[in-house]
Amino acid sequence: MILNSLICIIAFLGISGFGYLANFLLSTKYKALSSIFILGFIFQTIILQIHYIFFPINFQTSFIYLILSIILFFYFKNFSIKDTILGNKFLSSIFFIIFVFLQSTSIQYPTNLDIPDFYLYHKNYIDWINNYPAVEGLALLNPRHGYAGVSYLNAAYYNFHPFFNNGWAVLTPTFIIFFLTIFFEVLVKNKNFHFKDINLSSIFILTSFYLIFKFILIISKADTSHFLIFTIIAIYLFYLLLKNIENFNRYEIL
Repeated sequence: MILNSLICIIAFLGISGFGYLANFLLSTKYKALSSIFILGFIFQTIILQIHYIFFPINFQTSFIYLILSIILFFYFKNFSIKDTILGNKFLSSIFFIIFVFLQSTSIQYPTNLDIPDFYLYHKNYIDWINNYPAVEGLALLNPRHGYAGVSYLNAAYYNFHPFFNNGWAVLTPTFIIFFLTIFFEVLVKNKNFHFKDINLSSIFILTSFYLIFKFILIISKADTSHFLIFTIIAIYLFYLLLKNIENFNRYEIL
């Protein structure tokens, strides 16, 4: 559990590191860590898609890219981790408790009862990615192998093949950490709450926490499918839409 928790944190920082790089290259000037993370996930996936055409995604790949992305995170980050934690001790404690609970429910190895598709095509497709570059005709073995699924490429990346091979226990929990980051940002923003300052986007994220927490309780996180990952991304995109509408209305009134 400790090792898996550490790898999840490293994975989150690594994705954010690529996000900061993309933020710099594209001059997008995002500041919120949640925005940086989602930008980094897109950037990392593009890198892996190109890499997989020519080379397998194995330990050497993961080690080099991860070290590079961690360096990028600490080079570009625009906040102090220590000050953020000390300045929000209560909220940081809540974040830590939820994180530990999440990890305790994420290390159960997938079974046919929990996730029947894991052995049908998830695991063997990731094995192909770890050992070979893109194989022509692979879909003839299983039609589901005919697409380079984003979640499978990233799960293969966190497999650190052949040493760790537990990428199934990293990817989905990392995205739940991403949701907790959004939740944490909204709580910090509204910690000095006044009823007149209430907005729909914050209410949406705070109520969405119930849905994600229910997922944590009843659905296995030890999976590489896109279901929960893109549910969280969809929640985040709708949250951004609500924020943009609120900002537009605010400026229109002014």
